[in-house]
Amino acid sequence: MWRVALICISLLSCALGEEEEKSVCFPGFQEINGKCYYFSAQGEDISWHGARDTCINYGGDLAAMGKSCVEDITFMQEMISRGISITWVGASDLAIPGTFRWVDGEDVDPYFQSWYPEQPQNDLYSCAYLKKTDLNERMYMHNGLCSNPHSYICEVPLTKKSKKKQEGIKATSSGQ
Repeated sequence: MWRVALICISLLSCALGEEEEKSVCFPGFQEINGKCYYFSAQGEDISWHGARDTCINYGGDLAAMGKSCVEDITFMQEMISRGISITWVGASDLAIPGTFRWVDGEDVDPYFQSWYPEQPQNDLYSCAYLKKTDLNERMYMHNGLCSNPHSYICEVPLTKKSKKKQEGIKATSSGQ
């Protein structure tokens, strides 16, 4: 009897059109390797702390690099294609001076290939940014004053949206 009831419930949910979930990024964000990124607009330069607060308000944090070579290469190519020359990322030595960590708490690998030669430097420079250099025409990580204004990149997890909810949003936004 329970088996029959379970089959009926399953068939009923199929007949009613079970909501199909799809992972998406919010408008203005771009999906790269299964994560959503927001690249701040030119002229939207703010301090590292301001950038981090903005990213947290979006439901994420400043972008973390160095987790995967494939992700880093794709990510940096995207920044170069957008004309970004300098931007905050989610690494600092604010918690432990001299030890750079990503905002998720993981240490930045001291052999991280994206550090510019002879970086990090100077104990006063606690926040990390990426800067396009003439060396190999690529982005390298530097450390600088957290109060300097730069563009920034937020990293936010994909969100789940149901097909029905998306259709409802389309109907609402088109005035139907």
